[in-house]
Amino acid sequence: MNSDQHILEVQQRVAPLKRLTSHKIPCILWDLDAMHYHHYPYWWEEMDDLHILVPDNLLESSAAILVEDGSYDRTSIRCYKHVEHLPGPDKGEYEFPRSIRLVNSKISCVNESPSHILIIPQSYYGLDAESHNRFQSLVPPMDPSYNGIRIPKFNTILEGFAHFALYPPGPSNYYFSSNYFDICGFVSHRWEGKKQKPVKKEILSEIETEDGAWYMVNFLFPLKNSQPMNVYLRQKSARRMNG
Repeated sequence: MNSDQHILEVQQRVAPLKRLTSHKIPCILWDLDAMHYHHYPYWWEEMDDLHILVPDNLLESSAAILVEDGSYDRTSIRCYKHVEHLPGPDKGEYEFPRSIRLVNSKISCVNESPSHILIIPQSYYGLDAESHNRFQSLVPPMDPSYNGIRIPKFNTILEGFAHFALYPPGPSNYYFSSNYFDICGFVSHRWEGKKQKPVKKEILSEIETEDGAWYMVNFLFPLKNSQPMNVYLRQKSARRMNG
């Protein structure tokens, strides 16, 4: 972020998070917006719902704060992207069962400010907004009033999605995760114009969680002898019981 225009775009996009932090609610910028912060090339008008992660016990309070000034209303309409549409036992299921979706009641253009907001329990991604070492700040280049907004580090994004894939709050089929291709693109963008192998090694060295490391080598960077997810989870559970 180095242009004044881009800073203005970010200010519009994260305004709801700033409102939450002004009410002492810790929150995390997530999904494509967080990836975009790390230079993943998405245009604002292509963004889906603004995803905000908040402490699980503050889900309703967060929604109430964003609704109270009349800018947003609650909606029961789910984002099409996050509903399973393929035939099978998970058809019609929703990825985020406890989330709250809001619709902007004052705009018709998506690129002015978020048209929809999805407020999600932070536990879905195994994150805690108070774990400051896993996040970056918008300050600088933004002014200090934006300091409370948590921006996940590159590795934190990958670790969060690994947790979601391994312990899904919705349908159990991990291939259903609507963000899989976004994550693949986000990771591969980092080695654009470079040799893949050294960059993959660099990315793996940054991963700090056991689940994140497994997810990277078995799912995003699959090997010939990749370990099935159910085997990994079973072995992990056994280690915990024996340890």
